[in-house]
Amino acid sequence: MSARRILFNIFLVFGLLLAAYLLYKVFNRYTFDEILQSIDQIPRRRLVSGVAFCALSYLCLTGFDWMALR
Repeated sequence: MSARRILFNIFLVFGLLLAAYLLYKVFNRYTFDEILQSIDQIPRRRLVSGVAFCALSYLCLTGFDWMALR
């Protein structure tokens, strides 16, 4: 393995650890019950439509990849 590859892997692991730490710091001030209560306050129609649009977005992305490979 080259030194460049090892350095890249070290930076990658450091970046992932930093991201995990920052996410921990952000979500540490909330309890799981507070998060569930916050989600419960979102109207069901908006929550379902948000999840549906997200799924359709990934479906489009899959279609773009399929067309690119063809």
